[in-house]
Amino acid sequence: MDELLAAIEQLTKKVDMLQASLAANQYKLVYTTKELAEALGTYPQRIHVLRKHGLLTGTRNGQEWIYTREEAERFLERTRGMDLSSEQKIIEAVNQLRISETLTAQKKPTGGNRKARTKLN
Repeated sequence: MDELLAAIEQLTKKVDMLQASLAANQYKLVYTTKELAEALGTYPQRIHVLRKHGLLTGTRNGQEWIYTREEAERFLERTRGMDLSSEQKIIEAVNQLRISETLTAQKKPTGGNRKARTKLN
């Protein structure tokens, strides 16, 4: 358990460091795959895998993919504390996010239900 907590703490620190790296490049509105990989401390191939599985959204510009600063920040927030060290772990993270987002959506009350309840009471 201590090892798990230490690993989570280490990943959280890395995300904080990466966010600081993005903040240092505030003038940068768009990143190429290579630039984003450098800013995130990974390889361009990993960026392609993250995009392939839907954790990053990019736009094709000729033969190059580009990513907005907002997308990079959204990616960091959504994946904070997650282990994305392999394609299998990326797939697991995607599944975890989908479950979490589904549960969150199910918890939100709909406006129609409230009206119906009010009329019945």
